[in-house]
Amino acid sequence: MSPQPAMAFSVFGMDGILMVEDAGALSRGLQQVLSICADVDASCSRFRADTDLSRVNAAHGAPIRVSATFGAVLELSIQAARLTDGAVDPTVGAALESVGYDCDFEELGRSVHPLDQLPVRIPGWRVVEWDPAQLTVRIPDGVKLDFGSIAKAYAVDLGAAAVAGRLGAPACVAIGGDVAAAGEPQEPWHVGVAEDHRTAFIDADDFIGITSGGVATSSTTVRAWMQDGVRRHHIIDPGTGAPVAEAYRTATVVAGSCVEANTASTAAIVWGARARASLEGWGVHARLVTVEGEVEFAGNWPRGEAA
Repeated sequence: MSPQPAMAFSVFGMDGILMVEDAGALSRGLQQVLSICADVDASCSRFRADTDLSRVNAAHGAPIRVSATFGAVLELSIQAARLTDGAVDPTVGAALESVGYDCDFEELGRSVHPLDQLPVRIPGWRVVEWDPAQLTVRIPDGVKLDFGSIAKAYAVDLGAAAVAGRLGAPACVAIGGDVAAAGEPQEPWHVGVAEDHRTAFIDADDFIGITSGGVATSSTTVRAWMQDGVRRHHIIDPGTGAPVAEAYRTATVVAGSCVEANTASTAAIVWGARARASLEGWGVHARLVTVEGEVEFAGNWPRGEAA
């Protein structure tokens, strides 16, 4: 990111940064962002036994009352499934566990991942029974939800909007490759694009500028591990129940929100060869990297300019 007034932080096991035009709003703005992230983590983490997500997954088919935050992320996940015709689906939790992603990613390299029975059938988002009036959710016994990075994207969108709305300071929030901007900044926020979200800004593969909306990158190159000698990654193809067979290894999308960008970038990896046409039909802008390292574009990719 660019050298505008900024504060770095760590959340979700990742590095984050908050930028604002008014340096005086940094401290209070960061408190708001961290509070939102803590609420999302307490509701939606798959790696904590006390979260709404863990309780729903362990309910053996019983209805569970959940928080409004969980409900908001669930609705966004169901919407993502509808928009992508099931390419991004929240019922992939059991499949992720079967390929070894059953603990926090930082622990994966230190764990042994025996080859489980594959593939795992993905039941699909329509099996989720969600009552927004009562804040209850029920899934069939054996089904497990996972929101992927939609929960993180939601936190990024909400964080930027909270800082801009409550403090009146145009803001940009970035966490682990997900970026959201809110308010009306005098100059674009500069975003570095790379396959690994830990890449330093100066070493990024591309640079763009945004004044609003969101940016998200989905990649199979970073969150990958070995399972009985077989390389696995975290993006599940709901059609097969196994990790996607990549045509593109990385997709970065600019859209109206970080949640929309995140949905589109994940779908692009799943769609493979038809990703460019599908993204252009959607109306979002994308930078795609093939498994061979070739770069392709969809839509009007904002090269160094405001999007």
